[in-house]
Amino acid sequence: MRLILSMTLAAAVAGCAMQDGAEDASRAEDTATFEAPAEVAAAPLDGEADASVQDQARVVVSPLVQAQAPGPVGEALTGCILQSATGDELDLLAANEDPEATLALTQTLLNRDDTIACATAALT
Repeated sequence: MRLILSMTLAAAVAGCAMQDGAEDASRAEDTATFEAPAEVAAAPLDGEADASVQDQARVVVSPLVQAQAPGPVGEALTGCILQSATGDELDLLAANEDPEATLALTQTLLNRDDTIACATAALT
């Protein structure tokens, strides 16, 4: 079940990249790729984040998720993604300075054990 959910979620968010990728193919070569570290030193926030940063991160992440998993499922997934993000990651998501890096970070967060466990609990 966990593997299926993880693959489904990754495919859902990756679908956003494919849709956007067709429009941005010409500039894709000029853009540096974002590689998230294998281990993040900071712990998840557990509600310590500034509400405005978390709200802005939700504004950025929600459309990415809703495009592939609309409605309550997408809302639950968005919440789980944001819940597993560190303060620095929430800042990056909220800033949304590089859409490709934002998508890559969202995919990284989506594949975290905490996110998968949260999504499994929320969707079962």
